[in-house]
Amino acid sequence: MKARILLLALVTMLLVTSTQAFWPFGSRYRSVADMEKYRFDYYVSRVDEVRALRKQGAEKATQVTPPPPALPEVTVSPERLVLPYLKPYLEDVARYPSSTIASRKLVRQYVKLQRYDLALGELDRIFKYNPSWSEGFMLQADIYEKTDQLAKAKADYDLLVVSDPNWISPRFRRAQLLERMARNQPAQDDWEQISRLAQAQGLDELNAVATRHLQELRNR
Repeated sequence: MKARILLLALVTMLLVTSTQAFWPFGSRYRSVADMEKYRFDYYVSRVDEVRALRKQGAEKATQVTPPPPALPEVTVSPERLVLPYLKPYLEDVARYPSSTIASRKLVRQYVKLQRYDLALGELDRIFKYNPSWSEGFMLQADIYEKTDQLAKAKADYDLLVVSDPNWISPRFRRAQLLERMARNQPAQDDWEQISRLAQAQGLDELNAVATRHLQELRNR
């Protein structure tokens, strides 16, 4: 009986030793207890990370975002305030006197209201800061056309065409203006150049328009 008990104990010891030595084959863990300890430590670290993230979120939620700095107070000229809705545009121009963006918005509002005098006055003001503002000269030429000041409009278009010969827009507007002024040969010259530029840039519709104007001018 004692011999059988001793044999059973010996077999059990061998099994435990072999399990600890070889379980499972190729595993990073040396034993089941080692595996369980690793998993417990990992679980604890993850819980700590989650708690830390929650704490950070709570701290951010309690932080008060400072309000944006107040815009400086400006005075709006009553003579330029034609309608109340123009006040924000005039305030932007007053705050940023050299901004072509603010000036362009105000000029376009004046043009919509047909207050061409105020629009031209605003362009005169912004040209002091940006004397070569091309879009401003386009706006000014358009106003001159609307007010039948055709010679002044042509002078602005001439300036733009000379400054950038490949810019189609001012040449296109000048060609239309020259036809309106019954100056057919200069208009024909512009339409021919527009046609060449359109072909070079693959602008088929524009080329068709220029070709139509050329045919009409040649038939007169």
